[in-house]
Amino acid sequence: MSNRTMTYRLLVLAPLASALAALVFTSEARALTCPDPLPAGFVLDVVDTTTLSLAFQCLKERNQTGLPGGTVQLHPGVYAMVSRGRGVIPILENVKAKPDAPITIRGSGGTLVQGDGQPKVGTHFEKTPNISPTLRRGSRLPSRRIGTFVIPGFHDTNCIQMKNVSGIVVEDLTVQGCWPAFLVVEGAEYVTVRRLQVTGSTYVVVARDTLTDQDTTPRSHHFLIEHNRWIQDCTGYATDGFGPRGYLVDDAECLRDGGKQKGLMWTSIDWRCSHHNTNDPDLCKCPCGADWECECNEAFCSGRQFEFFNGALFGGRNIAGGVVFRHNDIWNAFNGIRVKAEYTRHTEPPERVDLDGKGNLNFEVYANRFSFVRDNPVEPESTAFNWRVFHNRIWNAHAWFAFDDVRGGEFYIFGNLGRFDDLPGRPGQGHRNGTVLKFAESRGLPERPIYVFNNSWYLRSPVAGRGRTSDLRHWNNAIRFCRPEPGVPGCFWLVEGGEAQPVPLVDPRFTFTGTWLDHDRISHPQFPELIQNQNPGAPPKEGQEREGRRVDPPFRNVDGWDFTIGDAEWAEGGRIPAWQDWPSRYTGAAPPVGAFDGSALIEGPPYFHCGWLTGHPYRARCLQAYPERPRVMGVAWRGSTLEIAFSVPVRLPGPVRVEVRGGGGSALSEPCTVTAAVLACPFPQAPAPMVVEAIVLARDIRSAEGNLPMTLWARPSQGPRIEIR
Repeated sequence: MSNRTMTYRLLVLAPLASALAALVFTSEARALTCPDPLPAGFVLDVVDTTTLSLAFQCLKERNQTGLPGGTVQLHPGVYAMVSRGRGVIPILENVKAKPDAPITIRGSGGTLVQGDGQPKVGTHFEKTPNISPTLRRGSRLPSRRIGTFVIPGFHDTNCIQMKNVSGIVVEDLTVQGCWPAFLVVEGAEYVTVRRLQVTGSTYVVVARDTLTDQDTTPRSHHFLIEHNRWIQDCTGYATDGFGPRGYLVDDAECLRDGGKQKGLMWTSIDWRCSHHNTNDPDLCKCPCGADWECECNEAFCSGRQFEFFNGALFGGRNIAGGVVFRHNDIWNAFNGIRVKAEYTRHTEPPERVDLDGKGNLNFEVYANRFSFVRDNPVEPESTAFNWRVFHNRIWNAHAWFAFDDVRGGEFYIFGNLGRFDDLPGRPGQGHRNGTVLKFAESRGLPERPIYVFNNSWYLRSPVAGRGRTSDLRHWNNAIRFCRPEPGVPGCFWLVEGGEAQPVPLVDPRFTFTGTWLDHDRISHPQFPELIQNQNPGAPPKEGQEREGRRVDPPFRNVDGWDFTIGDAEWAEGGRIPAWQDWPSRYTGAAPPVGAFDGSALIEGPPYFHCGWLTGHPYRARCLQAYPERPRVMGVAWRGSTLEIAFSVPVRLPGPVRVEVRGGGGSALSEPCTVTAAVLACPFPQAPAPMVVEAIVLARDIRSAEGNLPMTLWARPSQGPRIEIR
């Protein structure tokens, strides 16, 4: 009888062996002790892929009575993952923990998860001949194609898989060679992935739900993706030329250097080849030429495809929502975050099932850095509702915010900084111009507004690309356009035939119907007259940029990311338009123009689960999509009162006081009051604003509807520490 068989038989007999306090799982002379029951704060020590799989099996077996919080500790070493059919892929399945007492899968210094799969170059992943060139030497991986949206599934080869889990944290790992994905999660709640250092991968994290003709309701919700660094394309660190056997890249050096060397995806590969697998044999050739030394072999290089790049740090397929994507550093990648919510019923003809109000709900995308992104830093697809995209830095990207074929609405885009100093692709290639706002020409349109306000950008591309939208509201933005002059790469508009023209304010093919724009400050010769002469379509007493001004925003230092404005009168030249339906808070005498309010990024509207529109059908469906426990969204002093904002309205069981600690002392508030989702706690005896290191909240604060307990999951990662007593 093999050790593995004995292990599984022991697992079956464990409930009958009451005398056993623990089992020892064994496989190939490796052992893992699995206490029964697992105590609170347990630690399972693993040293390789085999013991990691055994730890996951231990958690599954002990989950029958519920699991306390604990840790799966990966000790330093190389955790070699192997392809399906040639070994065991660690799968965590049917494991449930609480969001405030999670099971943490944690690496140590020197913990490397090493995949054995490499991307393939071919018409489709699964049809690539074995002799195809790759970006790294190694084995090939299959992938699944769903329409035009390629995303790894649970049956593909990945480094780690999870199914039917909740309360899981994955952190502090270095990841290399995990193609097509490092982690695929299906049917999950409250999953956190943080502090990963990743090179390669089509997707780093994939969250998905499998829908059927009988059940088209997404189940997965609450994903926190934070403080990760991802460099997708490391071909800038190739150790040999591109030949029939492909590239060999130095992942370790790529990671050490932060991916600062641009890869082929940005410099050479045509966008169409990495986006959608065009079959034009003259378009997708190997990147050989005067500036590349390589051994071109037409049998390998003509018509090659690079669609394996078309992924993201976080990819979603038909998940409910509740995603927090923050403080991530993304370099040399095709997309940043890419999620789709759409199901095609298997009928004749196929029927597209509307997931509006049920999928891609309640996303927060903030404080990320997107650098050399060949397509979209932010890309919702099919439908999305109640998104806040703010305080991000975008440096050299193609189409920053993609809203083509997206229904839904209530997108808030504010306080973002963006600039360029490079142009992607090679002369003669397409899709080099890019845009800030990407729209479709004839497909789905949002039913609710896209709010774009108080951003600061330095551009070489139009603000809006070709197409149309239903409700764009754009105000108080400070935008400097480049001037064609020496030292400014790409400051021109490429038209058919390669002719260069001045960059337009918006793509000439953009339709202004359904746009309300005003109070912007833009240094473009077409502004504001081009917009003023369009069909107004604006609310009463408002025009299309009637208050817009053609001026050059006096940013202090664009190259150094200092988009603050020294001229106070200029900086406070904004307005509150009639269509803004939330209260503005600013420190000056008037609303600011641009991303900064004084020396800090603009605060923006408070987050509210499922939006503000009482009675709107999207909001009604959103509230039924998944339960939302009150989450702490932010804290701020208003005079001597400390305000704590939650994601949903809360109620108090009785008089509640809040304790603050700092400077070796503490203070207790007067009884707090609640207005909807804001807890206001006065400190009349404490100096305000006082230096606060920790805030202690009462455990019995609950949601006003549903009586759900509060959680510290995804609490603010900056500012005072927040605790529950």
